[in-house]
Amino acid sequence: MVILDVRNISTTFKLRGTTLRAVNDVSFGLQKGETLGIVGESGSGKTVLCHSIMQLLPRPPADISGSALFGLQDLVSCSSKDIRNIRGNRISMVFQDPQAAFNPYLRICDQLIEPLLYHRRLSRRTAMDKVLSILEETGIPDPARRCRCYPHEFSGGMLQRAMIAMALITHPEILIADEPTTALDVTIQMQILQLLKSLQRQLSMSVIFITHNLGIVAGFCDRVLVMYAGQILESASGDDLFLHTAHPYTKALIRSVPSLHVNSGELYSIEGKPPDLTKEIKGCPFAPRCTYAQGECTEEDAAAGLVGVSHFTSCRRVLKGEISL
Repeated sequence: MVILDVRNISTTFKLRGTTLRAVNDVSFGLQKGETLGIVGESGSGKTVLCHSIMQLLPRPPADISGSALFGLQDLVSCSSKDIRNIRGNRISMVFQDPQAAFNPYLRICDQLIEPLLYHRRLSRRTAMDKVLSILEETGIPDPARRCRCYPHEFSGGMLQRAMIAMALITHPEILIADEPTTALDVTIQMQILQLLKSLQRQLSMSVIFITHNLGIVAGFCDRVLVMYAGQILESASGDDLFLHTAHPYTKALIRSVPSLHVNSGELYSIEGKPPDLTKEIKGCPFAPRCTYAQGECTEEDAAAGLVGVSHFTSCRRVLKGEISL
């Protein structure tokens, strides 16, 4: 069952007479209980896409078109009152930087009970009991004492857990996790991922997981969208994406991951630079950096085509069978 149906989302920013096309005609569906990964280089539009869906971008300068159907409501065009009733309640978000997400002047407990007071109309005592329970579930030691701390008194890993606790305290139907393991060491990363997976099973919620870490995608996500220059270039199940790669950009991303099994000396990097999003892009946005590109790749847009079971790619040459990756 599709719980979130995103159709033709485009986001542009008009700044100083220049139009920047951050997201360009993106569509996807999120199934109930599914973990959907969105992967790509920094600046590919992953975060802007989710902020557009949640109405977290100021308008102007942002101009958002398209729709994101959540039940009977369109998140993109619904009223401010309606989106406030959904955000932090039925759909929650874990932001990239927990230090910036928390108010440094308020205790952790005061910030965690806010969704319960606003959305659930609970008493402060009942809300505090739920806060202590969720902090214990997320692995915060001695929650009764630690919840009265200020954000700067938490380590990075603990603050990340507290932010996950705040996002999950209302038992949302959808969790958007925007690089929740950034700047954490590998051990803490694994603990955070295991925690998210465990809570996801308990709450039967869907997860949109934004990351640039392909290792996390391989072990955590059911389905993956590969974004570049504000567009989706490939969409496939987690296994299929790695076993049957169908876009040169995805292949280049996978090749960029350091491997313990290959002693190649110098690390691989994708040549060239991402396109200028203030200028109109014709054809495949990755074509100027692609070793497989031909003239038609830079001249004509290619609609995504099916190359396997629920496996889509926008590479014209792969769809025509001219190249195999």
